Amino acid sequence: MLLTCVTVQGLAFFLPTIVRTIIPEKSTVQQQLQTVPPNILGAISTLVVPYLSSRFDRRTLFFIVTPLFMMAGYIIFLATETNHSRARYGATFLIAIGSFPYRGSL
Repeated sequence: MLLTCVTVQGLAFFLPTIVRTIIPEKSTVQQQLQTVPPNILGAISTLVVPYLSSRFDRRTLFFIVTPLFMMAGYIIFLATETNHSRARYGATFLIAIGSFPYRGSL
């Protein structure tokens, strides 16, 4: 449970900094607004994943699949160079999709 909290809180605290490194030419307000879409998608996945796991009665499968999105996001983020801003920003969506529902279900 502790490591799950680290991924969710790490994304929540450092997403503005990540966006600042991805899009340095925009103003601070515009950078802050870029943090909203990954968080909204994470919130939606927090609602959808438990619903689907209950609907299909396959909770273990969803506990295995959702962290794979998070790991793929971190791998993409760490494997790309700083000039690949779209890939790095897209990785934040994968991290949110994978980490938010996993933390919400514990």
